[in-house]
Amino acid sequence: MGKESEQYRLELLRHLQDKYGQSKPTDVLEAEQVIARYRKEQEHTGPQIRRLQMPLPEPDLCPQCYYLEGNANLLVTAVHPQSDRWDKMRCRVCGYEQDRPAR
Repeated sequence: MGKESEQYRLELLRHLQDKYGQSKPTDVLEAEQVIARYRKEQEHTGPQIRRLQMPLPEPDLCPQCYYLEGNANLLVTAVHPQSDRWDKMRCRVCGYEQDRPAR
């Protein structure tokens, strides 16, 4: 190997070590964070999509808790201002509300 090619090798080695041997540039770190958030959302969304493809498995389940989180929280009756015509159903966990015709 000639002296010039050895010098080229060492300069190239220094250049690559300087560029990639240090901590990652800010834009690369930000891109990795975006990708990580997307992957986490994707993992969480898969089960939500499967639950949303089917109707609620039981009556009076809170649709928000069930479809978004997979939790089977029941809706309870709350006071509705027009109680002679409507029932207000409310989730005690997430606060979801739904009006239904009075039974």
